[in-house]
Amino acid sequence: VESIVHTAYLYKMKNDYVHAIDSVQVGIKNKADQPQLYALYASFLDDQKQYQEAVDMLSKAVDKFPKHAQLNFFLGSMQDRLGKTDEVITTMKKVLEIDANHIQALNYLAYTYADHNLNLDDAEKLAKHAIELQPNDGFIMDTLGWIQFKIGRTSDAIKTLEAAYKMQPTESVIAEHLGDAYYKYQLPEKAKKMYLRASEVESNLDVARKIRAKIVSIDQQNFNA
Repeated sequence: VESIVHTAYLYKMKNDYVHAIDSVQVGIKNKADQPQLYALYASFLDDQKQYQEAVDMLSKAVDKFPKHAQLNFFLGSMQDRLGKTDEVITTMKKVLEIDANHIQALNYLAYTYADHNLNLDDAEKLAKHAIELQPNDGFIMDTLGWIQFKIGRTSDAIKTLEAAYKMQPTESVIAEHLGDAYYKYQLPEKAKKMYLRASEVESNLDVARKIRAKIVSIDQQNFNA
């Protein structure tokens, strides 16, 4: 199994995903009882944006390994790539039934709830539990801050998101969330600085443009005022 994984990663380093995926597929055929191979296969499909293929493969994998928390988690994350929110929630709940302390699933489910304005009280409990397990994680701290923002506790959200930003100053989503909280708290200049920072570190040009549009909107409102 180690040689299969090593060979696959060597192909990946050469950006040769055809042979990387082939090598994993051969490995699964010969070592079908090794769940890490399915997880590796999913990661390659994710890299290639073959999300439906990843969901189809992982669905079969979790049928074979129903109590494997990480495979179920990967399935949920691929369902999210396809925008299947209800399925994501169901799958992440299953992960937490298998392992109540699965930090990634706690954070993922909490953030999914927050992003869709669902079960915000439950989302906060999930995020706080994840922070108890991993207190110095900026992404989990961002989740908690985003939940507080959605609930309407903007002052708390600012404190939490400032802590998250301090931990992850190059993460555009965290910077944008903090900008949103500053703006809602009527701190437009601070909001503009965070939006500018978010746009600078965002690698997706379309997303960066949308963030910068928030700066333009604030400036227009100030001009009209």
